[in-house]
Amino acid sequence: RFVAEEGVPYQVIDPPFEFPPLGSKGDHDSFHAAPFDLAQGPLIRVRLKGNELYLAVHHIIADFWSLRVLLRELQLRYAAHLKSESSNLPDLKIQYVDYAVWQEQQAAQLEAELDYWRNELAGVPDLLQLPTDSPRPGQPSFRGARQPIEFPKATAESLTQLARDQKTTTFSAMLAAFAAVLYRYTGQDDFCIGSTVTNRDREETRDLIGLFVNNLVFRSRPSADLTFAELLQATHATVLNGLRHQQVPFEQVVDTLQIERQLSYNPLFQVMFLLRTESGRQPDPPGGLNIQLVEHEHVTSRFDLSLELSETQDGLAGFFEFSADLFRPETVHRLGEHLQQFLAQVTATPDARIGDINLLSENERAQFASWNETREPIPSGCVHEQFEAQAAKTPAAQALTFRDQSWTYKELNERANQLAHHWKAQGAQPGQPIALLLERSEQLVFGLLAILKLGAHYVPLDPSHPRERLDDILEDSGAKWVLTEKEVSSVDSQPTTNLAINCSPEDLAYLIYTSGSTGRPKGVRIQHSNLSNLLTSMAREPGLSPDDRLLAVTTIAFDIATLELLLPLLQG
Repeated sequence: RFVAEEGVPYQVIDPPFEFPPLGSKGDHDSFHAAPFDLAQGPLIRVRLKGNELYLAVHHIIADFWSLRVLLRELQLRYAAHLKSESSNLPDLKIQYVDYAVWQEQQAAQLEAELDYWRNELAGVPDLLQLPTDSPRPGQPSFRGARQPIEFPKATAESLTQLARDQKTTTFSAMLAAFAAVLYRYTGQDDFCIGSTVTNRDREETRDLIGLFVNNLVFRSRPSADLTFAELLQATHATVLNGLRHQQVPFEQVVDTLQIERQLSYNPLFQVMFLLRTESGRQPDPPGGLNIQLVEHEHVTSRFDLSLELSETQDGLAGFFEFSADLFRPETVHRLGEHLQQFLAQVTATPDARIGDINLLSENERAQFASWNETREPIPSGCVHEQFEAQAAKTPAAQALTFRDQSWTYKELNERANQLAHHWKAQGAQPGQPIALLLERSEQLVFGLLAILKLGAHYVPLDPSHPRERLDDILEDSGAKWVLTEKEVSSVDSQPTTNLAINCSPEDLAYLIYTSGSTGRPKGVRIQHSNLSNLLTSMAREPGLSPDDRLLAVTTIAFDIATLELLLPLLQG
């Protein structure tokens, strides 16, 4: 058991004792889920139900290896008991407390290994910025869940073969693949993934029960240009170096690096990866004792995300353990599918660049295709022809208001026709650029429509802009005609009928110039089909109806002005 005095924890070793009579009352969930009292103990719980014996052990006194030792010895003792024989368990050379004392004595010898970790983890980012479904809380609740994942035998065998071909290991290959997918998710090219080591490299520790396991930190630096084979080689080198320096306790690495602790996430790594290579193998139960792992609903998570896999006869199987504070189950399931996709491709083409691997499943690709299927029919003809059709449909409807004056569709159409006839008489031709140099008023709308009706395209100019900019635009556009207020005011004698001029959707509607903030202003050519597509889509979403009114406030030299002026006119 473990107690604390003045905030300093220490271990208490009690004399041997027998468990109280084994009870069978209570439900199974409360048996394994009830918290242990670390100060009172015992930190192992037993329960007999019929001919079934249940064990629950706190992780602080037994790691995964220890459980296998415990269960193996339980099998031997039970088989011997049935035969009234001695179990013949060998005496232990040391106890766990001896290991703990030895580890404390090794502090001075670990300085060289600490130098490795100082260099290896220097400047590493504190956090892997995974895209989460919910904001990270200031203090995690450690609520979690598990999402199962399986890699079929063919995939597992291909991965193992790839590892052999590259003279690496299955662990390194899966770790590299996991890191590559995390990189693709985050775009982060420097982060750490945690893992564990049994830390039982000495013969005398093999049969001990206790917490020997240590966390290791593997730094990964993937990039889009790296091939998977290159990332695998780098990952394998990192794994080997980490294993050579595994004796340093993780907590000591954190303290040595002087990492500022955060309540909201684990230091150095927030993602864990484990690959168990023997968990699928169970010893033959001697004496009729059959031992099984009892699965139950998992409701906690120590990290943001963990991937734990085991080698089985059918491939690789395991689960993602994830923080319920951050992720939804469907998000983690999708991550698993993307990892499946990645492995299927890199085992076939290990020299493929990481950035070129397609993570999407067939269903996701179909979904993206459906999202991008945004084609909608647009009205035939040019924009001014659509306006003329609306004017014929609702001639008496109000089309334009400026200050205290209003114009109906019929009046606006006829005035624009008069101006177009005037310019045609002056020699203006279809396809020519005509500069539109007018203050914001009703005359601006007359002039814009008139130029389009003429089959020409307008070049918007803001009279408030510097003369140098206006001159540059006139020179670059080749506009020989400039529409001013004087021109608009002197057309009363012209016909009011629509002009019979052929117009194609590919004809230019206007030529607008950029601000020139990065150099000389550049002209952008906008066709009638482009403009019609914009106006039609905006009429649909966010939507505009004949009952709406739109306030036009933008300078004609800015592209949004076209939307403000023409969209309401085409919608009645």
